[in-house]
This record gives sequence, structure tokens and C-alpha cells, in this order.
Amino acid sequence: MLVLRFVLMALMLVALGAHYLRAFVLPFVLISALMLALMWIPRRWTVFPVQLWLLLGSAQWLAATLQGVRARAAEGKPFLRMAIILATVGALTLVAALLPFFGRMRAYYDRRHRERLRAHKAAPEAP
Repeated sequence: MLVLRFVLMALMLVALGAHYLRAFVLPFVLISALMLALMWIPRRWTVFPVQLWLLLGSAQWLAATLQGVRARAAEGKPFLRMAIILATVGALTLVAALLPFFGRMRAYYDRRHRERLRAHKAAPEAP
């Protein structure tokens, strides 16, 4: 399950990098690549920039959705499918940003939380 969480975070960072690459905003592509590398370092400080970048990315997906809907509606083209896809990507990006707050993924980044989990597992159960 932990692997799936990392896969979701990685996919959302790659999708965000591809979005910026399509717009030819190379500094943001490089930041997305840096965040992709940073997310694999199991230190507490590394999770915050990655989460911030994913939260900003989620807002970017929302802005792209609204901009695309307005442009397609003005042209009289169908926009519902595009809106659903981009909103789903934005929601998944938001979920990926929140994942490090919970469970084993939190333990991966937070050494103290990891030690508490180990102590809890090692403690004998009361009769």
C-alpha cells in the first residue's frame, strides 16, 4: 500500500511536470523533477516542499480547468469531458499532497513517528 502512495505522488509530479513542459515553462519542469527526486529522501524536511508543490499544482489544475472550460465554451465546443478529466487530475494531485500526513507514509518521513509505531508493535498486549 505504501508503494501505491508513492506511485500516486510520483505520477502527479510527472503529470505536473508534463503540464508545464507543454506550456514550455522550463523552470517549473525542473522544480517538478527536483520534487520527484526529493520525495524519495526519508527526512521530515523533504516532505514539506513536495507537499507545497503538489498543493500549488492542484490549484494550477483547477485554473487550467476553468481556463479550458471558458475557452471551449466561448468557441461553442463541448467541454464537459475535458473538465471532468482535469478536475480529476487536480483532485488526485490534492490527495497526493495530503498522503504524507497519514499512516505508514508519515512514518517514512518522520523518524519519531516511526519509532512510536515500532514501540507500539513491540509492546505486549494487556490481558
